[in-house]
Amino acid sequence: MVGHFASSLTYMTGDKGQAESNYLLTWPDDDGSDSQFEAITYNATAGTYMVIQESVINSSGHTVPRLMEVSFADGAATVHSQCDGHFTFTSENKGFEGAAIATAADGTSYLLALCEGNFCAGGKVGRKPGNGRLIVMERAAAAAADGGCAWVPVQTVPIPPSADFMDYSAISIYNNTRVAITSQENAAVWVGDLVLGDGSPVHGRHRHRAAVVHGDHGVADGGAERDLFGLTDGKVLDFPRNSRCERIFCTVEGIHWQEADMLVAVSDKMKSGGKQSFVCMEHDQSVHTFLIPA
Repeated sequence: MVGHFASSLTYMTGDKGQAESNYLLTWPDDDGSDSQFEAITYNATAGTYMVIQESVINSSGHTVPRLMEVSFADGAATVHSQCDGHFTFTSENKGFEGAAIATAADGTSYLLALCEGNFCAGGKVGRKPGNGRLIVMERAAAAAADGGCAWVPVQTVPIPPSADFMDYSAISIYNNTRVAITSQENAAVWVGDLVLGDGSPVHGRHRHRAAVVHGDHGVADGGAERDLFGLTDGKVLDFPRNSRCERIFCTVEGIHWQEADMLVAVSDKMKSGGKQSFVCMEHDQSVHTFLIPA
């Protein structure tokens, strides 16, 4: 499902007429299976939203992300294209967890996909803090006879080690400059700036640990990366703790810049079976607003 909310979140518990603009959008051909939806972002250039399934098994048996261009009208979603990313993951549950659209120096828009695990990996490697990665993806026509499409990686951007996170759950970019990246496990957000490169080839730098689907011409199979984006060394801000310094915003899965100093966050359901403390329950499955300190 996709949620639709009033821009001013104060209306969610305020004027009834405004609250009625908060509803769930119908997804076409929903068969009740797990959607694997993990990221959504707006592409102003195309006038559509990008909705990303974290990881799916493609026809070749590889675990890849699936990217859809979607529009919303009359309470329903319309899928205009559905393309697999030419990027394989080592773990089915550690794929792309967040996404944002950014514009390069030449005016071209790219998708910046956030890997959940460090080094874009699962297991012990994926839990080595401070090794986050953004995969810059470019839309390309696929070679398939049906005239399909694909998203191809053209650059891997290391997240600065100052984001010393165990995992990465969401990304948002404000005005093509300010970047926010969250961690669910650390209950924190890293804030820094996006830097634009000159687009020139960069050989042998920033190789990622995950593999590209065999036969694709991506950044991990010998092709040169392009210097499109970089990140400054930002700072980490903890989400509020309780009086005992315990993490209470334990499940932040989405982030969005509402204003230059305001972030909107969305929390997932807390993990059951004693995997998370009971103090996480108060703020799970909720929408929050946070001000960035001056």
